[in-house]
Amino acid sequence: MALGRAIYERQCAVCHGAEGQGTPGAFPALAGNASVTLAEPRNLLLVLLEGGYPPSTRQQPQPHGMPPFGHVLSDAQVAAVASYVRNAWGNKAAEIGNMEVYRAREGRDF
Repeated sequence: MALGRAIYERQCAVCHGAEGQGTPGAFPALAGNASVTLAEPRNLLLVLLEGGYPPSTRQQPQPHGMPPFGHVLSDAQVAAVASYVRNAWGNKAAEIGNMEVYRAREGRDF
């Protein structure tokens, strides 16, 4: 978990907070977030790899988005940070392996 924590602190904490608390109205909390701890981790992995940006709305004409990290993090690094957020701050979920990240990156089934 040390590698995942280090990556989180360097790449993620600025938006999602040191304790995964997020920023209301801007960046979602990861602590206690059911989408982070789903048994099927594909959505989490795809967001880490490819990022995601919500559509503009009248209430939020320039919404914040999640930048992609697939071009800067290896499969092992993505697995480490995904496993960290799935098990930090009271979250409890299975750790992610490198092969799961590889399959998500390549668009393959788990």
